[in-house]
Amino acid sequence: MSQKIKAPNEKSNGFLWGIVAIVVIAVVVIALVVIQGRDDKAGSLEPVAADVNFNVSVEDGSIVLVSDDVAADAPVAELFEDYSCHYCSDLVIADHESLQTAIGDGKITMRFNTVNFLDGGDDGHSTLAGVVAMAIADSGNASAFWGFHNWAFINRTEISGYSLDQFADAAETLGVDADTVDAIRDGSVRDEYQALLEANMDELTNREGDSAGTPTLYVDDTKFDLQQDPEMDTETQMADWVPEVVG
Repeated sequence: MSQKIKAPNEKSNGFLWGIVAIVVIAVVVIALVVIQGRDDKAGSLEPVAADVNFNVSVEDGSIVLVSDDVAADAPVAELFEDYSCHYCSDLVIADHESLQTAIGDGKITMRFNTVNFLDGGDDGHSTLAGVVAMAIADSGNASAFWGFHNWAFINRTEISGYSLDQFADAAETLGVDADTVDAIRDGSVRDEYQALLEANMDELTNREGDSAGTPTLYVDDTKFDLQQDPEMDTETQMADWVPEVVG
């Protein structure tokens, strides 16, 4: 019986198929890691109400977050923000966890002054997301507002272009009361809150002049310079400012 003698460099088909299988598996694993990383960074398109221990209200055009047990000497922070602003989005990624803790612990009072200067018109994302945020805050549902605020900024790119009907669905998912959801869906929130966004922008311009932009932070009426953190895996690398303010 004769047997073919293989050349030293000749590889069997089984060996080649094994190499191909390893390469395919490696490609699939890398793809899954990349997709997971994008998902982690982008957040979730399903908004979730937050478990918070502070209150929310709208006062003089500001969305105010404060604990019942806020310290008498706790600083008051004012943040001018626009729901279309990518710097604002990256700032939320950096600060939302520490800010939630600081507010809940009574170490800071937070005032969000929402503006819509990046809008392309009355139905632009800045206006629609801004009036929805105002409406949810005005309902007094702090868990829903905080969930919406973080979700809307972290998923800014994905939800840009949402209609009021889609925002109403999101509000309903967050547990917002039916009257507020209906006001979002029928557009009456725009009539009620859009002027507040524009008034906030006027106030920012009065303070900052031609350099007015977002995000802009004041602490106890003094401008606070926001910084960048090279460790942040975001486009703008906005840094968490809360630890420096509350100590």
